[in-house]
Amino acid sequence: MPSSESQRVSTRQTEMEQNNKGSLEESSRCCLDLFFSMLAATVWEDALITLNILANGNTTMVLTRTLNNFNKLREKTFSVAPSMLETEQKSESNTDMAINLKLDADLTFVRESHIATYLDLGLNKSYKTLDNMLGKMSAQTQYLKQLSADVARNKLRCHELRLQAILLQKKHLKELNKQEARISALLDEISCLNERSAIQYRYVSHWEKSRQEQIKLTVSRVQDKSVLINNYYRNCYIDEERAHLETEHYYDILHREKSSQIEKFAEKYDHDTEAMNLKLQFNYNVFDDLQSYRKLLERKLMKRNQEIFEWNQFKADREVQREYAKKMTHSAIIVQAWWRGILCRQHLGPYRPKSHRGRR
Repeated sequence: MPSSESQRVSTRQTEMEQNNKGSLEESSRCCLDLFFSMLAATVWEDALITLNILANGNTTMVLTRTLNNFNKLREKTFSVAPSMLETEQKSESNTDMAINLKLDADLTFVRESHIATYLDLGLNKSYKTLDNMLGKMSAQTQYLKQLSADVARNKLRCHELRLQAILLQKKHLKELNKQEARISALLDEISCLNERSAIQYRYVSHWEKSRQEQIKLTVSRVQDKSVLINNYYRNCYIDEERAHLETEHYYDILHREKSSQIEKFAEKYDHDTEAMNLKLQFNYNVFDDLQSYRKLLERKLMKRNQEIFEWNQFKADREVQREYAKKMTHSAIIVQAWWRGILCRQHLGPYRPKSHRGRR
């Protein structure tokens, strides 16, 4: 146990030494000599002059901004509805305004970065601010690349979801065609059964008539015979009529069962189609919600990045102003003390000795 603790302590010390060495190397790498820093500051000053000229000479953006604000103020004060021409031209003016704002933002960023590097070169004899800004720009580009990759991935996912929805729709259509084919087959079978039942009914009715006539003839022929023979034929007739009724009842039962099966199948088909439509509608709603949520997250992300950038810029400017005020006050105190010391030693100004010539 003590050996493991000593190893941990030694590893932490080595890591601290390596971090300190890295920070020292970075600070020494960004530092310059006085001559080179002043030379770079003079070059940077010329660049700042040109950037100020460019920033103050961007009249097109100022004109477009004033025109847009003029239309908005007119609508608010006089409660005038925007005309059709203005609504049609608004897209073009918005695109021009966005391009001009982008150019202005890029120009201000470059100008502020040049000002910060100029102050750093003049005061600290280093270009650390320029290095930090370049690092931030590279990190932001990497982040934008990652966002573009995420957007492409989401587009692919949306495309896949659309393909899945199309495949489900095709499958649903295939199932519908199959069910329609089954229904048509069942309807054909029902029509065949109806025709068969009609034929059988006609056959049975004719057979009954012929049988009745035959029985009547036999009865008329054997009227002289005994009652037993008459009862025998009568019983045969009753049995045959019972058999005919039973066959008719059997065919009626078959017909009812087939019709009930067809009704159940039609109800199931309606229920399945309604469920599939509801499922498709739910998937479409989920897809729309995902798209709206993704757009909302993109807008929030852009807003948070802008706020973070403005806050970091504000902190950097505030620290530069604090350092400058501190150094100026310190230098003023030193100069005043030196000057008072000279006046006191040389007996000048308020420290001049008073003359006593007027007294006796």
